[in-house]
Amino acid sequence: MTNNQLRADEYRGRAADATASADSATLDNVRDRHVAAAARWTDLARLNERHAGQRTAETKRSLILTAIPRGDPCTA
Repeated sequence: MTNNQLRADEYRGRAADATASADSATLDNVRDRHVAAAARWTDLARLNERHAGQRTAETKRSLILTAIPRGDPCTA
């Protein structure tokens, strides 16, 4: 598991905690605050996963480009 996946899992855990707090809140403003926090933690997890995928694609692309020989293959 990558560091980015661990971070996304942590964000999802915090979202679950905020959702549980919202479910147990008795005051509307406290419930709203926890619901908003859960939504933000979930957004952070999604953003982290999307950026991790982009970084992985960029890394693969750079590895492929470095494996391609440079120059004229007839003179090599």
